[in-house]
Amino acid sequence: MDAVGPSLGYYLDQEGSACPDQIREDLDPQAESFFKMLKVVQAPLYNSCESYCKLSSVIRALSIMSDFNNSENCFN
Repeated sequence: MDAVGPSLGYYLDQEGSACPDQIREDLDPQAESFFKMLKVVQAPLYNSCESYCKLSSVIRALSIMSDFNNSENCFN
């Protein structure tokens, strides 16, 4: 609160009301593209799957590849 001032506290208290819509700014194209990609990779791995998303599957696969020191060709 010392760094940002009391206005942040008001914003956090009003979360879920009309206040955040008034503060929201338009995103630049690069940020908008990033958020679209983020939304896509957070999609479920398959229908009715709530535990895993596409991003978590890719991260787990890359972790296994790294743990066992596999080359990209071996992994593919």
